[in-house]
Amino acid sequence: MDILDAIKKLADAARDETVPETDVAAAVLQRVQEEREPVILPFGIFATASAAAAAVMLAVTAYSWAAWNDPLFALFAHLRMVML
Repeated sequence: MDILDAIKKLADAARDETVPETDVAAAVLQRVQEEREPVILPFGIFATASAAAAAVMLAVTAYSWAAWNDPLFALFAHLRMVML
């Protein structure tokens, strides 16, 4: 019980203690009002890399689309010859 009483006394002492006042409003307002140049270079690099990847995928897709055959074409190839 002595430990709990000691903790309660410390809590009471902490409640009675005054909190130091610090005015940070001026510093915060100054920092908010500063004109900063936007950091746009990383976004430009990311957009360029994304566009390059999209162009590569477009080329691969176009090539694959042109080379695509109907999967059933081989089954009916001999019927096509007969019909001609």
